[in-house]
Amino acid sequence: MGYNIIKKLFGRKQKETPEQEQEQEPEPEFIISIVIGAKNSGELDVKCEWHEENDATIVALAEILFHLESGFLGPYIQNILLGHMSENPETQDFIVTALNIFTDMSQSTSGSPLVRPSDVFRGQDN
Repeated sequence: MGYNIIKKLFGRKQKETPEQEQEQEPEPEFIISIVIGAKNSGELDVKCEWHEENDATIVALAEILFHLESGFLGPYIQNILLGHMSENPETQDFIVTALNIFTDMSQSTSGSPLVRPSDVFRGQDN
Protein backbone atom coordinates (compact mmCIF):
# COMPACT_ATOMS: atom_id res chain seq x y z
CA MET A 1 0.00 0.00 0.00
CA GLY A 2 2.81 2.39 0.78
CA TYR A 3 4.38 1.60 -2.59
CA ASN A 4 1.19 2.60 -4.45
CA ILE A 5 1.10 5.98 -2.68
CA ILE A 6 4.74 6.68 -3.59
CA LYS A 7 4.11 5.48 -7.15
CA LYS A 8 1.10 7.79 -7.47
CA LEU A 9 3.08 10.75 -6.16
CA PHE A 10 5.91 10.18 -8.59
CA GLY A 11 3.52 9.20 -11.38
CA ARG A 12 1.77 12.58 -11.14
CA LYS A 13 5.00 14.46 -11.63
CA GLN A 14 5.84 12.42 -14.70
CA LYS A 15 2.35 12.92 -16.15
CA GLU A 16 2.48 16.68 -15.60
CA THR A 17 5.54 17.03 -17.77
CA PRO A 18 3.85 15.99 -21.06
CA GLU A 19 0.80 18.12 -20.18
CA GLN A 20 3.02 21.13 -19.62
CA GLU A 21 4.62 20.56 -23.01
CA GLN A 22 1.16 20.45 -24.62
CA GLU A 23 0.25 23.79 -23.02
CA GLN A 24 3.09 25.50 -24.88
CA GLU A 25 1.98 27.06 -28.13
CA PRO A 26 3.02 25.04 -31.17
CA GLU A 27 5.51 26.53 -33.58
CA PRO A 28 3.56 28.49 -36.22
CA GLU A 29 3.36 26.77 -39.60
CA PHE A 30 3.64 30.04 -41.53
CA ILE A 31 5.97 32.94 -40.80
CA ILE A 32 3.37 35.24 -42.35
CA SER A 33 -0.18 34.75 -43.53
CA ILE A 34 -2.72 36.82 -45.40
CA VAL A 35 -6.31 35.65 -45.17
CA ILE A 36 -8.84 37.07 -47.61
CA GLY A 37 -12.48 36.52 -46.76
CA ALA A 38 -15.86 37.69 -47.97
CA LYS A 39 -18.56 38.85 -45.59
CA ASN A 40 -22.28 38.29 -46.14
CA SER A 41 -22.55 41.99 -47.02
CA GLY A 42 -20.23 41.43 -50.00
CA GLU A 43 -17.31 43.30 -48.45
CA LEU A 44 -13.88 41.74 -48.56
CA ASP A 45 -11.95 41.37 -45.35
CA VAL A 46 -8.18 40.96 -45.31
CA LYS A 47 -6.20 39.91 -42.25
CA CYS A 48 -2.41 39.89 -42.10
CA GLU A 49 -0.51 38.08 -39.36
CA TRP A 50 3.15 37.52 -38.62
CA HIS A 51 4.88 36.25 -35.52
CA GLU A 52 8.29 37.84 -35.80
CA GLU A 53 9.63 40.99 -37.41
CA ASN A 54 12.82 39.81 -39.06
CA ASP A 55 14.40 39.73 -42.52
CA ALA A 56 12.77 36.44 -43.53
CA THR A 57 9.32 37.77 -42.67
CA ILE A 58 9.96 41.01 -44.55
CA VAL A 59 11.00 39.11 -47.67
CA ALA A 60 8.03 36.73 -47.39
CA LEU A 61 5.59 39.65 -47.09
CA ALA A 62 7.17 41.39 -50.08
CA GLU A 63 6.98 38.18 -52.11
CA ILE A 64 3.30 37.69 -51.27
CA LEU A 65 2.54 41.30 -52.22
CA PHE A 66 4.45 40.87 -55.48
CA HIS A 67 2.49 37.74 -56.41
CA LEU A 68 -0.80 39.44 -55.54
CA GLU A 69 0.04 42.58 -57.55
CA SER A 70 1.38 40.72 -60.58
CA GLY A 71 -1.55 38.32 -60.79
CA PHE A 72 0.55 35.18 -60.37
CA LEU A 73 -1.63 33.90 -57.53
CA GLY A 74 -4.81 33.79 -59.64
CA PRO A 75 -3.86 30.77 -61.79
CA TYR A 76 -2.22 29.11 -58.77
CA ILE A 77 -5.45 29.34 -56.76
CA GLN A 78 -7.50 28.17 -59.74
CA ASN A 79 -5.30 25.07 -60.01
CA ILE A 80 -5.79 24.41 -56.31
CA LEU A 81 -9.57 24.63 -56.78
CA LEU A 82 -9.45 22.27 -59.77
CA GLY A 83 -7.38 19.81 -57.73
CA HIS A 84 -9.86 20.08 -54.86
CA MET A 85 -12.71 19.45 -57.29
CA SER A 86 -11.06 16.31 -58.67
CA GLU A 87 -10.51 14.97 -55.15
CA ASN A 88 -14.03 15.97 -54.02
CA PRO A 89 -16.42 15.53 -56.98
CA GLU A 90 -19.38 16.70 -54.86
CA THR A 91 -17.93 20.23 -55.01
CA GLN A 92 -17.83 20.31 -58.81
CA ASP A 93 -21.00 22.38 -59.33
CA PHE A 94 -19.95 24.93 -56.72
CA ILE A 95 -16.42 25.39 -58.06
CA VAL A 96 -17.38 25.38 -61.76
CA THR A 97 -20.07 28.01 -61.11
CA ALA A 98 -17.57 30.19 -59.20
CA LEU A 99 -14.99 29.85 -61.98
CA ASN A 100 -17.61 30.72 -64.63
CA ILE A 101 -18.59 33.88 -62.73
CA PHE A 102 -14.89 34.71 -62.36
CA THR A 103 -14.42 34.32 -66.13
CA ASP A 104 -17.39 36.60 -66.82
CA MET A 105 -16.04 39.21 -64.40
CA SER A 106 -12.57 39.01 -65.97
CA GLN A 107 -13.95 39.49 -69.47
CA SER A 108 -16.06 42.47 -68.42
CA THR A 109 -12.99 44.23 -67.01
CA SER A 110 -10.72 43.69 -70.01
CA GLY A 111 -7.66 45.80 -70.66
CA SER A 112 -9.51 48.31 -72.84
CA PRO A 113 -10.23 51.72 -71.32
CA LEU A 114 -13.73 52.51 -70.12
CA VAL A 115 -13.84 55.65 -72.28
CA ARG A 116 -11.84 55.67 -75.49
CA PRO A 117 -10.16 58.94 -76.50
CA SER A 118 -12.03 58.85 -79.84
CA ASP A 119 -15.34 58.81 -77.95
CA VAL A 120 -14.34 61.91 -75.99
CA PHE A 121 -13.37 63.92 -79.07
CA ARG A 122 -16.42 62.77 -81.02
CA GLY A 123 -18.64 63.97 -78.17
CA GLN A 124 -17.17 67.50 -78.32
CA ASP A 125 -18.08 67.97 -81.99
CA ASN A 126 -21.78 67.32 -81.39
